[in-house]
Amino acid sequence: VLAILDQKIKKWPDILNNNLVAALNARLDIKGYWKEVEDFKILAAGENMSLSGPSLGEITTTGTVEVTRPSVNLDLVSSLKNVDLASALKQEKLRSSITASFKTRQSIPIKGDFSDNYAASVEGKILPSLFSGLSISDGSIDASYKKNALDLQSLSLNSDSFTFKTKPSRSEEHTSELQSHV
Repeated sequence: VLAILDQKIKKWPDILNNNLVAALNARLDIKGYWKEVEDFKILAAGENMSLSGPSLGEITTTGTVEVTRPSVNLDLVSSLKNVDLASALKQEKLRSSITASFKTRQSIPIKGDFSDNYAASVEGKILPSLFSGLSISDGSIDASYKKNALDLQSLSLNSDSFTFKTKPSRSEEHTSELQSHV
């Protein structure tokens, strides 16, 4: 799967830390089906997949990955415990300790135009965390992306110093206006 994505993206961004020290544990049930090479389908179901390291924190994921000729489809439930983005992205200003849980779905195109065919959705809760020096007591997100359009249903972040809430308001003309309160 990574080889296919690597070909599609051509070059992984330089900001990714390819020397990250972490342990990967996974239990996968992988099945493949095909009559012809063009109609192959690979389904991987994972239970308690985890990536953890002293500078990374811990990411645990359960769900499925389906690979077909046109796309890679992911349906995952993930939890983050004390995840530090500074280590993963080699950006010291992103020093963090993020604890959260998310349900994500993605369809990553292998064929065709990436931006026109990529789709994703995320629903999640942010538990007490620290991000770039900012203490967050809790938060939530419900958003999707399809055909170059972000549909933000809700986003909220709460801390001792502020509350940020945003959600779209829809008019009769089916246009959206983003309302934010800080």
